[in-house]
Amino acid sequence: MTKQVATMRPLIEKDAEHLKGAGRLIDGTAFAGDSSGAYNTSTHFCLVLSALIGILVSGPTTGMQFYMATLQHSGALNSVCQPGVQTCDEQLSVLQGLFMFSLVLMSSSGMPVGYLYD
Repeated sequence: MTKQVATMRPLIEKDAEHLKGAGRLIDGTAFAGDSSGAYNTSTHFCLVLSALIGILVSGPTTGMQFYMATLQHSGALNSVCQPGVQTCDEQLSVLQGLFMFSLVLMSSSGMPVGYLYD
């Protein structure tokens, strides 16, 4: 046991020297922060990028089923219907295809950011 303590003593002293200038918490203990070195500027950038993509892409996409009928009745993408007809089954199919494409885009856009983040 004393051999292990002797081996660790230089590391403990080095850490104690490092913590002398560290900020203090309310109870007086030194705040060491993240000492692993795992998180750097690119990690924080990827986190912010991931959050922005999640907010921009997933919000309208996941809620699309709630306003799909409103889009159909307003005549969105009704160019596939017969002339003079505002809504039709083909229009609903195109809107559902747009929804599926949006889901694929949302899923695939998250993969590169997740890869960079991990």
